[in-house]
Amino acid sequence: MTKLVSQDEDLLAALKTATDDIGIDLNDAAMSLGLPPDLLANPHQIVPSQLFNCLLEAIATDYHCPDIALKVAENITEPTLGLPTRIMGLSPTLGDGLQKATQYSAFYRDTAHWQHQYGEHLVTLYKTTNPAYLQNFKQRNLLGIALFYRLLIEWSDSNWLPNKVSLTMADPGHNFSQTFEQFFATDIAFNNPLDGIHLPLNCINEKICTADDQVLQGVMAHINNLQHEINQGEDLIGRARLVVNQRLSFATCTLADLALYLAVEPETLTTELQEHGLTFEQLLEQQICEKAHYYLTEMHAPIELILAALMPNNEPRLNELLMSSLDAQPQW
Repeated sequence: MTKLVSQDEDLLAALKTATDDIGIDLNDAAMSLGLPPDLLANPHQIVPSQLFNCLLEAIATDYHCPDIALKVAENITEPTLGLPTRIMGLSPTLGDGLQKATQYSAFYRDTAHWQHQYGEHLVTLYKTTNPAYLQNFKQRNLLGIALFYRLLIEWSDSNWLPNKVSLTMADPGHNFSQTFEQFFATDIAFNNPLDGIHLPLNCINEKICTADDQVLQGVMAHINNLQHEINQGEDLIGRARLVVNQRLSFATCTLADLALYLAVEPETLTTELQEHGLTFEQLLEQQICEKAHYYLTEMHAPIELILAALMPNNEPRLNELLMSSLDAQPQW
């Protein structure tokens, strides 16, 4: 009987295969960041963390392979970006799947939630994320785009070919450009304002070959139960903390994002926070600090890496928060 593999195990195994193929010792790459090698034996801990983002980026930079995310995506057994894409793949048509997935944006396992818009001739699937994360975690961002591209091809049994892929990252040049062209078998626009995949508009009515209504109902019941657990017995602030903490596993969270995930207006959320003596920035920093403590005490990551992972380009602020929360203990 084949062992069921979780998406975390699948992703870490794909990274191991990709690094082995190009002669990189994954343990050495982890240790060069100060990460304990035994973290690589625990995919459920390392993969849904920003330390995994750092590991991908370090491999791309230190070993000069800006296409590492594509090599990982090629080796994924069952591509997924969380429950929203699982719902899409079980829906009868792409349009129906996009509509359903919109209700569950907070559950994307990516640097940002995916959105869509319809044009005269195209439907564009795209995501926006904090500029600091686009700059510092290009590979994790690219991995999400590559996985969504693979999903679209699988759902259509290769019958829908995107017209174009837009990438915020620059063209890596040299032989790496060929890797991008081979993976994305369509036009690629680098240095774009948004990361997106563009499909002919008529694709929204095409049937998804992996559709399964019975399984879909089960998955939707599961995700609705998750939402109920998040909401049950919690006021808006408690729910906000839970959602922000979940999003911090992959990137960051803006006020607009959080309002969308909680299905409230940003102004309503701001007012509710003010009534609890909080600003959104204070709430976010509290959750970032909590995540930092987790990375330090449970994953034994070096403080310098944690600072760069959770508050890129503003590490001194997070260091200040941590020092304050721990009463400026000497080890900090």
